[in-house]
Amino acid sequence: MRLPRTIIAFAMATAVLIASSQTAQPAVAASSLVKINSLKATLFATQKVTVKGSVSRSLRGKSVKLEYFNGTGWQKLKSVKASKKGKWSATIRVPSGIAELKVRAQARGKKSKVRKTTVLVGAPITTAGPGGRILGADISRWQHTVGHDIDFPKMAASGMAFVILKASDGDDTEDQKAQAFAQLDAQAARAAGIILGYYHLARILPNADPKLSNNPDLIVASATAQATRAANRLVELGGYDGRTLPYVLDIERIDSSITDASVTLWTKTWYTQMLTMTGRKPMIYSYRSFFQDRYLTNADTVAMLKNMRLWLAQPADPADPNVVVGQKVGDNTKCYKSAWSTLNNGCGYQWTLWQYTSLGDRELFGIPWKPAPGTSCPADSVYCIPGAGSGTGRKHLDLNVFNGSVGDLNALISGS
Repeated sequence: MRLPRTIIAFAMATAVLIASSQTAQPAVAASSLVKINSLKATLFATQKVTVKGSVSRSLRGKSVKLEYFNGTGWQKLKSVKASKKGKWSATIRVPSGIAELKVRAQARGKKSKVRKTTVLVGAPITTAGPGGRILGADISRWQHTVGHDIDFPKMAASGMAFVILKASDGDDTEDQKAQAFAQLDAQAARAAGIILGYYHLARILPNADPKLSNNPDLIVASATAQATRAANRLVELGGYDGRTLPYVLDIERIDSSITDASVTLWTKTWYTQMLTMTGRKPMIYSYRSFFQDRYLTNADTVAMLKNMRLWLAQPADPADPNVVVGQKVGDNTKCYKSAWSTLNNGCGYQWTLWQYTSLGDRELFGIPWKPAPGTSCPADSVYCIPGAGSGTGRKHLDLNVFNGSVGDLNALISGS
């Protein structure tokens, strides 16, 4: 039977399409010789980020060039060498002046697929804090009002360069609360361009029998478990992304039944486990008398503590040139001695962060608040929540300053 011309034409067109798709396959196969992993959904301009991928067997040990599209053409970011197992990794800075980052990798002329992500602009880091220092805050559930979110864009616009969130707790119930708020706040603060940090509230043997409170095996187990919790929480919240401060151990108000030796062992164990799991040295937070009175003073302990950057709580005015961080207020002859005491000034401390007040104004930084009992919201307030019930008032926010320049802060958050 003779087929109609239309059927013959359709068959020939189909054959051509099939043939062309078959002949295109080698190009696809060639591009698959070099692979690049997905990027995070958003990155910040100048953020330090590690891009990873792999190559085929024939390209193992060869040079891999990472490129980005600059708007007119492909520009080299970095060249690295693929490992003997075919893996490659390149740490770069996200270029400025682009709204979208498009990257690809190539080796011996073989190109990977193009990966894309949105590029945000971080809030400018200014010296808006007292004494011309970089300003930050720390936040926990106590800075939250049910049904009213923190206005992080307002916080960024008010000069807040960084915010440290309570992200984990040694108490299970409190940890669940911290986790929920940290997940909410981390996303919002990051979107506002604010630098992030996280802290863990230590609970040495919570709810333990006092007779067992100094059992070394239990101390080690407690610290290991809590460090593991903190490290896992860091991963949940996005990890060290090049704009995150080192995770902080908040250790304070430890029961007197716990000996100094136990406090020291617990801290050393937590530090070691955290370093092992995250690859970065954590920071430590407390007040002057705790650091002086609750740790052993042997050389090993001092060395271990000095490995952690210090975040010190000391109510005072950073703008006052007479204030020495670590000194007893009003008495120049008495000092708090600790691992961070400076040699050239026995009353001074080598510190990174200084929590100088707990009476910061929530209204100024976009944090909703309720008036204290018997008071009402000011007419010009934007963030005061009226209504019955007790509130803390607007002066209920921990404020901090950073010891260093903008460059120093950028180096710290990038992991340098």
